[in-house]
Amino acid sequence: MAEWQRNSLADTGAFKQLAEQGEAAITTVQSVLQIVQGGAEVAKLFLTGIANPAAVAAAALADALTASLNNYKESGYFLLIIDPTNDNYGQKLNSPFGLEMRRDENGDPIFYRSKVASPDSEFLGQVFTVNDSYRRSLKLADLDNTYRDRLGRMKDDEGFIPPTPRTIDRMVLGGYDPATWTGTQDPFSFLPQMPADKTIRLMAEAFDDEGDIPKFEVIETDLKTFGDKGESKVPFTKLGSPITEYDAHATFRVPLYVSGNTSLAVSDRKLITRQIKSGRPNYLGDTSLTGQTITGLAFIIAAQNPTQFIDSLTNVLKLFPDLDPTNTLNNLKKAFEKLLTPDNRKITVRVDTRYGEFRKDDLIQGEASGAVGKLAENPVLIDTPVLNKIEYTYKIGALNSIGGMSKVTTNTNADGRYKEYQIEFTPLADPTNRFIPDEPVYEAQPITKTFNDGTEYITYKAVGEEIKNSEIDNPAGVRLPKYGYVKGINPIAPNSTPPDFISVKAADFIPGWADFFDGLIELANGIKGFAEGTSEFIQTLIDTIDDLLTKFTKLVNALTELITVLTTGLPNAGIWYLGMETSTGNDGFKSGLTSAGNAPDSSYVFSAGFLLVGDPVIKQLSGADPLKVLFEPLGVEFQSV
Repeated sequence: MAEWQRNSLADTGAFKQLAEQGEAAITTVQSVLQIVQGGAEVAKLFLTGIANPAAVAAAALADALTASLNNYKESGYFLLIIDPTNDNYGQKLNSPFGLEMRRDENGDPIFYRSKVASPDSEFLGQVFTVNDSYRRSLKLADLDNTYRDRLGRMKDDEGFIPPTPRTIDRMVLGGYDPATWTGTQDPFSFLPQMPADKTIRLMAEAFDDEGDIPKFEVIETDLKTFGDKGESKVPFTKLGSPITEYDAHATFRVPLYVSGNTSLAVSDRKLITRQIKSGRPNYLGDTSLTGQTITGLAFIIAAQNPTQFIDSLTNVLKLFPDLDPTNTLNNLKKAFEKLLTPDNRKITVRVDTRYGEFRKDDLIQGEASGAVGKLAENPVLIDTPVLNKIEYTYKIGALNSIGGMSKVTTNTNADGRYKEYQIEFTPLADPTNRFIPDEPVYEAQPITKTFNDGTEYITYKAVGEEIKNSEIDNPAGVRLPKYGYVKGINPIAPNSTPPDFISVKAADFIPGWADFFDGLIELANGIKGFAEGTSEFIQTLIDTIDDLLTKFTKLVNALTELITVLTTGLPNAGIWYLGMETSTGNDGFKSGLTSAGNAPDSSYVFSAGFLLVGDPVIKQLSGADPLKVLFEPLGVEFQSV
């Protein structure tokens, strides 16, 4: 049975050898150039006499180098990326929203008392309250066995109704939802989560997607008639058949032509479409009798916490920074980083200074939104507004006179009690939550709590909130919070990408790949030119030597950068990969992905992945499997599936 690998993708052979050849070639050429700089006669002597053995060796090196390049340069594959934030299949949140629970001064939820109302219960009329250890943990296992629900049942009895928390009219992550409430609060997070086993399953299921097919769009939408003499209202397929229905702005599953005359060369029939989507691999049936095999390579990036997930993504992107033309993995990494360390935002707040003025490092919380932020700087005073209040009074007239109405306008902010500030803050808790215009904002305080799995999290509550929650008069000595009203906000919008197969080449996603090989080929040819060059060539070289030195210096820098990437390899932390080779096409890949051993399991809640499938046509044309050529030197084992 195939197994997922976790070895470091270190360079063990071909790439290292190729890099060494390139560096040796560069050194040789630079030495020759420096000597040529000394003058034409010295150069001629070097190249035609004294250094002839070196020139011959350089020519041999160039031939060997050139022979190693072609299989690498044009390698191509199908690519599928699994993005956990995708709305169509991903999971943005691992916990539903619910009503926020009211909390006491310690941050523990407050529950309604339970009064037994069942006439069949021996506890009829008795009132029960939840114990403190349950309120702290929100684990039903910590609920006291003496507690009874309104039907008189214990927590272990069938049909037990769990304690009901008091709530605030505000929706929050992990809040109380009567439809799903079990008495235990499960861990929740605002971070996009998708278990690693689901990522693997999605990879396998993508091979069955009937809608993921090649698609073409019309580039000449103004054509109204088709055929050699314009006798048709619809264009033709490659086989010469007219299509049944034509809309110039629709997408099609096959390329379309003006002419249906199959006696003409395809190039003469005028193609009117271009391919905009490659579609999934469609390798069907058993090819074991013909000996044809197809290779695939799956990568899973998985971690049990978001920081490790970002680190693993970073390592993958070091090797493949341009893996996907749609930039999905780069965007995913940036999105996670923004969620963990969001950019500062600004709001305008009208503050009631009677209760104090906000300062740097103060925490604020929106009453309606629940959004939380930490002030990054001292607020900037914008205005002391004039808050006019208009009152109308009726004045009774004196004897023999008529009274009347009078209007009095009063500035209720004459003492400057209310001030408007621009507040810059760093989002806390769920950074996707936003303050709402005109909502009250209160000074907040953090409270550390523990999920039922033992992991800690921080929640926030308004300073003095227990006063609102108290069933008695305001407790003595409770400090009232600083507060104000939101007057303006700066909105931000998210992005998303679909999970379809696309067709790519190595040159498309490995930095400097094309330049690397083009440069080496040019370099190899240049070496041969030095070794086999004539006097005329040498003189020309002397005339342009400074330009050549600059050019080769740039090439050295470019090659050095890529060589570093190729020879550094890919760290194994948080990264699984599965090299596959099959003679049963799509079915083989599906089976291999889902049955391979040593796979990351559902405990790795943060995951993403990408899958490469080789093109056998390229294999037939080049004589080498494109995936094996690229990844076997990095240590990937392609296993039979």
